[in-house]
Amino acid sequence: MTDEAAAGDRTARNLEIEKLQVTLDELRGQEFAAREDEDGKKARQRRKQLQGELKGLAAGRKRSSLERKLKKLEAGEAKRFRGEERKRLQRELAVLKATDSNHKIGLALSGGGYRASLFHLGALWRLNELGWLRKLDYITSVSGGSIVAAFLGTRWSQLNFGKDGVAGNFGDAFLEPMREMFATTIDIPTISQGLLNPFGSVRERVNGKRTAAGTVGLLGGVAEYLGGSVGRSIATSLARPFAPVVATGLDAGAAAWDALNPFPTPAELLIETYDRLLFHGKTLQDLPEPKKNVNPLFILYATNMQTGVSVRMSREHVADYRLGEVKKPDVPLARVVAASSGFPPFYCPVELEIPPERWTRGKAKLFDRKGLRERMDLGDGAVYDNMGLTKLMNNCETILVSDAGDSLDVLDALPFEWLSQAVRTLEVAMDQSNKLRRRELAEEFELEERRGVYWGISKPILDEKPRRAPEHPLPSEGPGAALLKDSERTRALGEMRTRLNRFIDEEQESLINWGYALSDARMRQYVIEPSAVLGQGALPFPDRLV
Repeated sequence: MTDEAAAGDRTARNLEIEKLQVTLDELRGQEFAAREDEDGKKARQRRKQLQGELKGLAAGRKRSSLERKLKKLEAGEAKRFRGEERKRLQRELAVLKATDSNHKIGLALSGGGYRASLFHLGALWRLNELGWLRKLDYITSVSGGSIVAAFLGTRWSQLNFGKDGVAGNFGDAFLEPMREMFATTIDIPTISQGLLNPFGSVRERVNGKRTAAGTVGLLGGVAEYLGGSVGRSIATSLARPFAPVVATGLDAGAAAWDALNPFPTPAELLIETYDRLLFHGKTLQDLPEPKKNVNPLFILYATNMQTGVSVRMSREHVADYRLGEVKKPDVPLARVVAASSGFPPFYCPVELEIPPERWTRGKAKLFDRKGLRERMDLGDGAVYDNMGLTKLMNNCETILVSDAGDSLDVLDALPFEWLSQAVRTLEVAMDQSNKLRRRELAEEFELEERRGVYWGISKPILDEKPRRAPEHPLPSEGPGAALLKDSERTRALGEMRTRLNRFIDEEQESLINWGYALSDARMRQYVIEPSAVLGQGALPFPDRLV
C-alpha cells in the first residue's frame, strides 16, 4: 500500500470514528429524555452496539499506528526508535493482537511415523486438560502427525467439552482407539505385498516418444565420446529411424502391464489399511466445519512431487498454489493421510485424481496444464515442510508447535549404494529446510512479534541456556516443577524408530508421557499465566520415565 493510500485509510477511519462519536452523543440525549420508554431502551441498545464498533475502530487505529512505527524502524527511517523502545512497541502490538476478536491460534503436528503420533497424543492430552484444545483455530499436520490429526477430526463431534473447555471423555473417544492402531504393524505387510507392483500405473509414467528420443540422444553422446562429432552423426542417423518403433513398443508394453497386473501398489495397500483401521470410508467432508472456539480447521499437508510445492487438504479445499484449488473436496481421508505420510520410495507417489473441471484458477500459473490437475502424484508432506507451518505463519498470532521429527545423524562415511546416497541427500535437504523454518519462528518468538511456543522430542525439558527466557520460570523442585527430568531414557526417545510398526506398551506410554510433560512445561513457561492454569498436571502413566 502506498503512503497516499495509507493516509487515505487513516483519514477515512478517523472520520468514521468522529461520526460514531456524534451518533453516540445523540443517543445519550435520547436516553436521558426517554429513559423508561421503548425509544429509550432502543437508544441504549444501539449505543452499546456503537460503543463496541468504536472500540474496535480505535484498537484498529492504534494497532495500525504501531505497525507503521515498527515498519519505519525496521527500514531504518526513524532513528529515535531503538532497543528497548522497539521491544516495548512489539510487546504492546502483541497484546493488541492477542486481545483482538480475530486473534487466531494454531497448532502444528510434525511428521515422524508412529513415534511422532504417540508423542503428539501426549501433547494433545495435556492441551485438552489445560482447556486449550477447543481454543485452537487451526490444526495443521504432516505425515505421522496427520494420522493423529485426521482421526481427531473424525472424533471431534464425540468429545464432550465442559464449560472449562476440557473434554472429559478425551481418552475413551480418541486416545484408546489410537493406541490400538499403534500396536499394529502396517509397513512390512503393505511394502512386501506391494513389491509385486512397485510402479503403480506404468502407462501414466512411461512416455514412449520421450524415452525413445532420450535413448537416441544417449547413444549419440556415447558415440561422440568414442568417435567425436562424426561418430555422433553416424550413431544418431542409424538409431533415429528405429525411435518410433521403440516408442510404440514401450507404450504398448506399459498398457499391457497395467491391464494384466492385478496387484496393488504399497501406497494403495497403505490406503486400504488406514481405511480399515481408522477411517471406514470417511472423507474430508467428515472433518468438522470450522467455527471459532468450537471447531478448528484441520489442514493435512502432502507434497506435490510434480509441481514441487506443498498441497493443503482440508474440508474447505485441496490447494496447490501453482495449480489452483478444488473447493469442498470429497477425497477419502485414508488417501489424504497416506499421501501426507507417503515417504519415498515405497509409499510415494500416492495418486490423487480429481476431475479437472472442479479446479478453480485463482492466481495459479500452472492451471492450464490440464494433465497436472487430472492426476497429482503426492508424497510425504515432510519432503516440503515437516512441521506444516505455512498456513499458521500466514494466519495466526499464536502458534504452538509439537515436533517429533528426526535429528540428522552424523555418518562416518557415505553409503556405497546409490539408493542410500539418494536418501541421504533427501534427508540433508529436509533437515536444512526444517532448521530454517524453526529459526524463523524462534526469531519471531524472541522479538515478541508473535506469541506461542515450540516443544521438540529431542529437546531438554529444562534448557539451562534457552534462546528465549521463560516468561514464567518453573521451580526446579516441588509444586509447579516440570513433571519429568531429563535423563538417558528421555534422550533415547528422540532416537527411536519412525517406522509404522508395532510399538509395545512401554514405548507407547513413554512417548505419550514425554509429549505430555514437554507441552505442559512449555505452555506454563511461555503461554499461560500461572493463575490461568487449570489444575496441576499429572503424568498419564506415572511409572514411565520417572
